[in-house]
Amino acid sequence: MNITSFVVYCFIVTFTPGPTNIVILSTVHNSGTKKAMEYTYGATIAFGLLLAISAMLNNILVTIIPKILIVMQIIGSFYVLYLAYQVYKSNEGNYNYKGNAGPF
Repeated sequence: MNITSFVVYCFIVTFTPGPTNIVILSTVHNSGTKKAMEYTYGATIAFGLLLAISAMLNNILVTIIPKILIVMQIIGSFYVLYLAYQVYKSNEGNYNYKGNAGPF
C-alpha cells in the first residue's frame, strides 16, 4: 500500500466539511465549547479507528483476492452468460412501440 496516498487521503477527509463538522458547529452554538470538544475528541478517535480497521482489511484483501480471482472470474462469466440468455429469451412482443419520436 502506498503510504503517501493514504496520508493525503486522511488529511483531506479530516478537514473537508461534512456531517461531523456541522454537528460540532451546532454543538458549540447550542451547548458550548466544552461539550463540543468532547464530541470532537470522540469523533477523532472514531475516525482513527475507522482508518486503522480499513487499512487492516485492505491488507487482508490484497492477500486474499489473488487466491480467489479465478473463481470470481468464472462466476462473473457464468453470470454474464445468464444475463445474455435472459435477453435472448425475452419476448419482443411485449413492447408498445408506436413509432413516434420521443421528446428528445
